[in-house]
Amino acid sequence: MKFLLLATAALPLVLPAKEIVLYEVDFTRPETYAPDPLPTGQGAYPGRIQCSSISFGSAVHDEAPPDFSPETFACAILRSVAPGNLAAIEFNLFAGGVYVFRKHRIELTFQFVNPAALAVNEGFTIFTDTGVTQSLRFRGNGDVILSSYVPRVPPNPNGSNNTVTEATPAGSFNTALPVHVVWETDINQARTTVTINGVAVTKSGLSEVFSGARNWSVFRGPTAIRLSHQDSGGDGPLAIRSVRITGDDHDGPQYQSTGGANPLFHETNVMTVPFKLPSTGNWQPQFSEDGAIWQTFGGVVNATKPITSVSFGTLVSPRMFFRVVAAP
Repeated sequence: MKFLLLATAALPLVLPAKEIVLYEVDFTRPETYAPDPLPTGQGAYPGRIQCSSISFGSAVHDEAPPDFSPETFACAILRSVAPGNLAAIEFNLFAGGVYVFRKHRIELTFQFVNPAALAVNEGFTIFTDTGVTQSLRFRGNGDVILSSYVPRVPPNPNGSNNTVTEATPAGSFNTALPVHVVWETDINQARTTVTINGVAVTKSGLSEVFSGARNWSVFRGPTAIRLSHQDSGGDGPLAIRSVRITGDDHDGPQYQSTGGANPLFHETNVMTVPFKLPSTGNWQPQFSEDGAIWQTFGGVVNATKPITSVSFGTLVSPRMFFRVVAAP
């Protein structure tokens, strides 16, 4: 196989951290405060300690339910506000494009403050939108509904639109008590696992829905995680203690090109290695963490592409090897 080794970069050798903490947000406070908006921020990625934005409604620090935690006196409170009767906060997973993964783990603890105020079809929803899943919904009656992407059966003859959304039960919960959720999505394994208060449900055989393009190839997402609370009456708020989001199974380094603003503005612990593509031929980039096992990433490139360097996150691996293989 014809290939050209373009670049190698290394840091002092330490054990690589495969799973990267993208968000570690603690909404608790040691004493009760008058309601004030939750802080939001876009910097220091990965490892952010604030959500990215408040999309809808009201999200404030306020008094927690009495049984939420003996140590917790204040936490995040989401109150729905018209239009839409929604309250939502968002966690952006796509900053400069270096820390992108095919596997994610979302962990949080929440509780309905006044579950009796919620209609059966109202409640709390975690959205991924793309990847292999769409949403995980906690309804006012205690049901949990998973919406994921599956192959269309039978498939369309023309080969288009062969992925559909399928809603399936994913457990249940007591609407009056705190709920601990771990939701894992895995694109390469085409599956997702939902664990609610220690009880796990797995769904396999899933399909991918794409978010857009990255490295001249399809990007599978998700690009953001949204926490959304719906309450038409406005008198059944949602309390959230903490949110932790991690990424694993790296999607490959990020191409860099000349011109424009630095796309790595929001990402830290990044190494950029310059290289020049061969003047002729079409090439498929590959990367390796040990120089022995190589993985294909991105789309086929040639000298017409304005690529001047490649960047990788040193938190993913302390060293990275790059090469391009002659494309068929």
